[in-house]
Amino acid sequence: MITKIPSKVIVCVALLNLLAFQGPTIAHAAVSAHSCGSNWCSGSDSGTSTNIEGNGPQIYVGEVAEWQVPVTKMAFNQSAAQSAIGRAVASTPSGVGVAYYDFGNGPTQASAPVAGESLVQADYCFGWEQGHQAESNILNDYSTSVAYSYVIFFDMEITPTSGWLDAAVTGGSDGSYAERNRAVFNGFSDYVAGRTSANPSFCSGVSPYIFQYGVYSSPGLWHTFFDTPTSTVPPAYLDPASSNTDFCNEDGGKYGSLPNTFIWTNQGQNSSQTNPGTFDTGNPSTAACWFGSSNYEVGQQFVTSQSNDYDLFYVPQSMPVFGFNWGY
Repeated sequence: MITKIPSKVIVCVALLNLLAFQGPTIAHAAVSAHSCGSNWCSGSDSGTSTNIEGNGPQIYVGEVAEWQVPVTKMAFNQSAAQSAIGRAVASTPSGVGVAYYDFGNGPTQASAPVAGESLVQADYCFGWEQGHQAESNILNDYSTSVAYSYVIFFDMEITPTSGWLDAAVTGGSDGSYAERNRAVFNGFSDYVAGRTSANPSFCSGVSPYIFQYGVYSSPGLWHTFFDTPTSTVPPAYLDPASSNTDFCNEDGGKYGSLPNTFIWTNQGQNSSQTNPGTFDTGNPSTAACWFGSSNYEVGQQFVTSQSNDYDLFYVPQSMPVFGFNWGY
C-alpha cells in the first residue's frame, strides 16, 4: 500500500531544502541568454541524446520522477541535458536548456483518505506529494541542470499502473472521475508553482523550487480522462491522420480546461520521420493536435519509437507562474 507522506514530513524536508538552497526561487539562469535562433526549437526527450537532425537538442525534456519508482529508473539523458545547456549558454545562443517531466499517477494509486478527508482532498494531496517527490529528485540527482530549467510537465497517459480514472474504471457517467483526476493535477501544479496548499490540514509545505507547470498528453487521452462518456470511445492515442477527428483539439469539458498550463502534445501514433517545422503545416500526418483549451500550446512530440523521441517547441512563451518569458 502506498503511504501518504505526512504533512509534517513534507514541511521538514522542504525546510531542509530551503536551508541548502537559500530560498524558493533559486538558481534559475537569466532568460535573456536563451534563444533557439528562431521561434522553433528542435529537441528530444527521455533517452534520446540528439534532435532529429542529429545535433545536440535545442531543448531537452528529461524524466525526473514517477511515484515510488527509484530515480535510477528515470528516463533522463545527462548527455542530452548538457548539450542543450551548452547551446543555451553559447556566445550565440541556439537553445533554451532543459525541461523536466514527472510520469504522473492518478487517483487509484493514492492512499485512502484519512479521517475527515474526502476522496477529492486525498487526490489533491497525492498530486501535491508527487510534486514534492519530483522536486526532491531534482534536488538530489538533477541539480546540475536546474539552473537552466523553468518548466516541469506532468505526464498523463495510460499504463497498467498509472491509476487514472475514466468511465470504464469507475462505471460512472457523472464526471466524478474527471473531478478526481483534476484534483491530482491541481495538487501537483500548486506544489511546483510554490502556491499554498488547498488542503493544508492534510498536505502542506514549501516548494524549494518554482516551476512553470505543464501537461504532456494527447487529445484522445484528454477526452478519456475528463469528458463525460459518449457512445463513441476515442482511441487512447488519436492520430490526426485518422478518419476519427472528433477529439482533435479536445477541451476536456468542465474539469479538463487548463488555460494557464503549458501543453506538450503527443500528436498520435506518430508518423513523421522529419521535423514538421511548425505546429500546423496543413499535413495531417505531421500537424499537432491539442487539448485542454490552453493559451500556451508549446510543444509537440512528433516522433516516438523504441529508440527515439523527438520534439518541436515554440519560444518565446510567457510563463504565468513567473510573469516573464521562457526564451525571447
